[in-house]
Amino acid sequence: MGTGISRTQSQFPIATGIDPDKPPGLTRWVPGWLWPLAICGTCILLALGRLVVCPDGLIVDADQAAVDSSIPAFRRTPGNDLTRLFLPHHLSISQALHQTGRIPSWDARGFGGRPLVGNPQAGLWYPPVWIFWIWQAPGLFGWLTVAHLIGGGAGLIALGRRLGVCQWAQAVCGTVFALNPYMVAQVAAGHLPQVWAACWVPWIVLAAWVWTLGDYRGGLAFGPLLALCMLTGHPHVPFLLVTGLGTWFAVDRIWRNPGRMTPRAWAVSGVLLVLPVVLTAVEWVPDLLVEPWTLGRTRQQTSETDRYAVGLGNIWQLADPLALGGPAGYLGTGNYWETQIGVGGPVLVLAVLAWILAPQRRKFLSAWLLIAVFAAWWLAAGRAGGLANLVGTIWPGMSRFRVPGRVLFLIAPAVAMLAGLGIQALLQRGRTGRALAMALGGVALIHLAVEGWLILKVAPAERFLKPDRAAQLLLANLPNEPFRVRARDALFPDLQATRLGIDKTNVEDWFQIQHAADLYETLYPIFDPPRPVEWMNPLNSWVLAQVRQGVLDRLNVARLISDEAPRGLKTPVLAQSPGEPAILLLDNPTALPRAYVVPRALPANPKQDPVMEMAWINPREAVLMRTNPMDLEPGARQPFQPASFQSLTPDHLKIAVQTQAPGLLVVAETWMPGWSASVNGRTVPVLRGNHAQIVIPLPVPGQYAMELKYHPPGLWIGIACTIIGMVSWTFLAFGLCGQFAKRQELRPISQTWQSI
Repeated sequence: MGTGISRTQSQFPIATGIDPDKPPGLTRWVPGWLWPLAICGTCILLALGRLVVCPDGLIVDADQAAVDSSIPAFRRTPGNDLTRLFLPHHLSISQALHQTGRIPSWDARGFGGRPLVGNPQAGLWYPPVWIFWIWQAPGLFGWLTVAHLIGGGAGLIALGRRLGVCQWAQAVCGTVFALNPYMVAQVAAGHLPQVWAACWVPWIVLAAWVWTLGDYRGGLAFGPLLALCMLTGHPHVPFLLVTGLGTWFAVDRIWRNPGRMTPRAWAVSGVLLVLPVVLTAVEWVPDLLVEPWTLGRTRQQTSETDRYAVGLGNIWQLADPLALGGPAGYLGTGNYWETQIGVGGPVLVLAVLAWILAPQRRKFLSAWLLIAVFAAWWLAAGRAGGLANLVGTIWPGMSRFRVPGRVLFLIAPAVAMLAGLGIQALLQRGRTGRALAMALGGVALIHLAVEGWLILKVAPAERFLKPDRAAQLLLANLPNEPFRVRARDALFPDLQATRLGIDKTNVEDWFQIQHAADLYETLYPIFDPPRPVEWMNPLNSWVLAQVRQGVLDRLNVARLISDEAPRGLKTPVLAQSPGEPAILLLDNPTALPRAYVVPRALPANPKQDPVMEMAWINPREAVLMRTNPMDLEPGARQPFQPASFQSLTPDHLKIAVQTQAPGLLVVAETWMPGWSASVNGRTVPVLRGNHAQIVIPLPVPGQYAMELKYHPPGLWIGIACTIIGMVSWTFLAFGLCGQFAKRQELRPISQTWQSI
C-alpha cells in the first residue's frame, strides 16, 4: 500500500504475448475488454431469457412453491423474497415518497411500526433502488440485477486482464462468476440485495490488489466501492469481505513487508481504510443506536445455522447444480438456495486443471484459491463441520449471522479465477490444449447459461400486484377509521396490503423491535392448530384467547383474513369470498381506534409479564404504565374518547381530540426513542404505555391539536460524517493523484499490471 514498494517486471512475469499496455483484441479496432464483456453479457441474458421476453416481469416462480424445510408444506405458497419482502418494502417507501416528497424514516407496516432509518436491511442509501422509488416499475428489480451481474462479471474480466490471461479466459472468468449456481440460486430466491452486494466484491478485491502493489488509485477506489457494497442492505457479505481483506492486509503489510511502509504511507493507508466507515456513517450510526431495542437474535442462531447448513449429499451438486432438484423440487436438506455448492462439471475440471497445469509462478495463487474454496465449503457445513463453531467463537460478530453458507458469495470470484487460469494453462499446451480450452470453456458457458435458464423463472408483475379475492373482499368492507389487519399470508400477502396502503401486523421481515414483539408474537399462532398446552388444559386455551384478544384490540386490528375463524376470539364473520379456498373476512368489533383517550394509568408489576397483565385490564378504562404521569392530579377524568387523525403519514402523525377532563392519549404506534410530540404548538414528553405504545398526558380539558414526528437518532450525525467523508475523499484524490504523479512516485497503471 505504500509508495516505497518497488518490484521489477522480472519478478512478476506475465503470460507470453500479452502486452499490458495494449491488451490483445480480436481486431485492432475493438478494445480488448469489449469481447469478453460481450460474451459474458450474452450468457447472462440467455440465462435470464424469460426476463428478456417479459421485460416488465418479476424473477419469481409464480406457479410452484419452493421447498424450504423451515416452512411446513401446507404454508408454502408460490413467490420468493422479492414478492414477499423486498418489493413490498421498497413499494411502501416509494408510496410515502410520492405522498410527502421525502424519504420516510419510520415504517408503519407490521408489528405496530418500527424504524426505517436504523434498519440495516432497508437499503435506503443505495442509489440504484432510488430508480424504483421514482418510477415504481416492478420489473426494474430484475434489470437492476442483470446490470449488477454484468458489472460483477466485468470485475472478474478486469481481474483476468490484470493477471495477464487471454480474452477467452477473461470471458470464462466473468461468466462463471455471474452465473455461479449459488448466485443464480439466490436470484431465484429473491435475495436480490445479497446478489447486488456480491457483485461489488470483484471490484473491491481488484482495488485492494492494486493498492497493495503501491498504487494509491486502488486505495482511492477501495473506499467508495466497499461503501456501495455495505449500503445494499445485506451486511453479511461486506462483513465477510472485510474479514478476508483485513487478514490479507495484515499478512501482507505486517508479516511479509513490515519495513517497506514509510510513516507517511501508513498515515495515508490508515485514512483510506477508515474512509468506507465514514462514507457509510449515514447507515451505521442510526443502526447502532437502534440496535439495543431490536429483537434479540441469539434465540434463533443455533437452529437456523443447522437448518441451512450444507450436507454431504450436496457434493452431487458439484457436477450438476440441479442434481438434487431445483428450488421447487429440492431433495436435499435445508433449501436449494442456501445449500447450493455446485459449480458445474466443466468449471470443476477447469479449476483442477488450473492447479495441475499452472506454471510455477501461478501455482501459489491457484493453491490458495483452492484452499479458500474448500474452507468455504467446510464453513458452509455449519456446526456439524466444526469450522463454523470455531470461527464464530474466535471472530467477533460472525455468530450474529444465521446462514453460514453466505460465505459462498465470496468464493464465487475464486472459482471464476480458477476457471480462467485453467483456460490459460490449457492455451499454453499447444494445439491440443488450445482446442480443449475452447471446448471446455464453451461447454462451461453453455452449461451455466442453460442451468440459469432452467432455474430462473419470470412472471408478469400483475400476477402478484392485481387485487386478489381477499383484497377485493377487504376493499368492499373497509372501516371508516384507520385500522390494521391480521391475515394469513397465503391469502393476503404483504404485497397486496402495501399496494392498497393497508397496515398489516404480520409482515415478513427479520427486523423487529423487542418490546413491540412481546405484543404481536402472541398473535402468530392464532390461525394454527391448537398447541399441546391448549388442548391438554382448556383453561390455558381460554387464557391464551384472552391475551390474544387484548393484543388484537390494542394493536388496532379491526379486520382478520383467514380460511377459518380463530378459536376463542370475538371475531364474527363479516363477509366470505366464494371459491376455493374459502376466504373469510372477520370483524373485530372490540378493536380500539388508532388513537384514543383513557382516564387513568395503572402501574405495571415489573415481576409479571405485561402482556398477561393487559389481558385483565379494560383498555378503555386504563393504560398500563410503569409510573402514573397524572397520579397527583385530583378530580374527574376524561372517559374513553376516540381521537381523529388529520394526517397519517409514516413518520408524521396529526391527531385532534377534544376533552372535558384530564386524560391520557394512547397512540397505537410503537414507542421508540426519536418520537417527539407537540400539543397546540407546545412540546410535550412522549411516554411509553401498554409496554410498547405511545402515551401523551393531557392534563387539562380542551381542544387539542397534536403532532407526532419521528426523528431517527443519529441520522444527522451520520449524514454529517458521510459528507465529511465525501469531501475528504475528493481532496485526497486530487492530492494523491496530482502530487505523486508530479514526483513520479505513482507508477503507470501498465507497470501495476506487469507487477500483478
